[in-house]
Amino acid sequence: MITDTPLHDLIKHASQATDKLYGESGKILPMYHIVMHDGSHSIVSSPHHDKDAATTMMRAYFEITPTRRYVFVAEAWTAEYPQEPTQPIIMPSQHPDRIEIIMFLGEDRDIGMLSASRRIIRPPNGKPHLGPLEFNDITGATMEGRMIGLLPRDHKEMHS
Repeated sequence: MITDTPLHDLIKHASQATDKLYGESGKILPMYHIVMHDGSHSIVSSPHHDKDAATTMMRAYFEITPTRRYVFVAEAWTAEYPQEPTQPIIMPSQHPDRIEIIMFLGEDRDIGMLSASRRIIRPPNGKPHLGPLEFNDITGATMEGRMIGLLPRDHKEMHS
């Protein structure tokens, strides 16, 4: 697993900021924490409510800007599946034992992808809160999906 890198630190920073936001509002809207080649930071709300459209727009944005790394933060569903499923896999949002999380999906031009999550804990008598940050070991994993590989890899190094 990738640790002690600027991307790892950026996810930890985003997690700390999410704690404050979630504590105040009880929800997290999809957003990107972006770091440019010159070290400047910006926070950008997801540009569209449709996930496919938003991803296409962000991929285009990253093509024309000198982005070094980013972390995408959003509420999501996950589920645990057996190693060798005996039945068809169903989407986490439809899974009877789904788990509500805040996901952190980060990418860096030099080191690739890193992901982490925090469970959303909804006690029966109390305010919802977030569990601890847990990094996912994706070393050697084959990852696919609309959110994978948003940063261009075949460009010459971009300078500020």
